[in-house]
Amino acid sequence: MSNLICVDASFTINLINSKSMDSPFIQLWENWQNNSATIIAPTLFYYEITNALHRMNQANLLTIEEIEKALEDALNLGIVLYGNSQISQLHQMAINIAKTLKLSAAYDAHYLALSKLLNAEFYTADKRLYNSVKSSINWIHFISHI
Repeated sequence: MSNLICVDASFTINLINSKSMDSPFIQLWENWQNNSATIIAPTLFYYEITNALHRMNQANLLTIEEIEKALEDALNLGIVLYGNSQISQLHQMAINIAKTLKLSAAYDAHYLALSKLLNAEFYTADKRLYNSVKSSINWIHFISHI
């Protein structure tokens, strides 16, 4: 197992909203913690988390109190963020990945670029992203509820 694990907002939203300790998200997270893995994400990570939680509130899936608690939980996960000041070629690689893989947006490509640059495994709950890149990228892992 790599000592660096990259997670995206979709994985983390599922993690912080998991109700059962049998959740694959919680199981993976605990395994990583037990193995002293460093969890990483690009600097856009918390913007995506906040937006996803806001949308869940707008859709009446979570109350404002649940959103506030979920955001606090996400902020306390200890995820190490990387941006252009830490990795100068991050944005350039992201745009190249987005173009090469014909992604509709470059947001997801930042996770892929960060994972590639730091040799980290990447975990997502975004099936659309996974399906669109799995034939080209072997360090991506799709996690869903069982």
